[in-house]
Amino acid sequence: MYLVRAFKYLCGYIRHYCMITILIITLLVFLFYFSKRMKRIRELVARPIISLTIIAIASVLFLVADYNGRYYGLSPIVFNPLRLPQDVSIRIDRYYNFYITGEDELEICGPGFKMDGTSGIVESIQGYTVKDSVLYINCTTDQGTETYRLDKGELFCKAENIENANWRTHLIENYEKFTLFRIMSVLLFLIGISLYILGTRRKCQR
Repeated sequence: MYLVRAFKYLCGYIRHYCMITILIITLLVFLFYFSKRMKRIRELVARPIISLTIIAIASVLFLVADYNGRYYGLSPIVFNPLRLPQDVSIRIDRYYNFYITGEDELEICGPGFKMDGTSGIVESIQGYTVKDSVLYINCTTDQGTETYRLDKGELFCKAENIENANWRTHLIENYEKFTLFRIMSVLLFLIGISLYILGTRRKCQR
């Protein structure tokens, strides 16, 4: 389930934002493996110590992106999904709208929602934080910027501005950043594997 969702997010991000990056990497890989001028460089980087170092760096980068991306709506592959108070979670749709979802994975807050006891309609969620085991969100509404807290029953109510809270902001930007890091780490890992295979083959031929 989580692997399927993560794969869909990766495919969507590649389709909308990474095609140019993929094309550039493909061109560089082609030049690296098939250009005669790159022969000396291929012999250098095909050494096992270098290829294994590339694999290790790619693995660490993937784990860091997979872990931290959970806080910005990225579906994890290795780590468990992020669970917030009252077992709610966060999600970003294909239009890059940020939502809060309930225990049954239905949306309980996001663009178009009207919070309990207020007349403002949420336009976007700008940030969230957890303080004293309570979830707070900072939203842009048609009446300005508002802060809401999650009460029992998965209902958001208007709250006063809280101090000394560690807000997670730039949600969409960080989602895109960690998605890109994860994609690039996979590509780097595959390059490291191919270099290792290339190096061992040459070693056997000698």
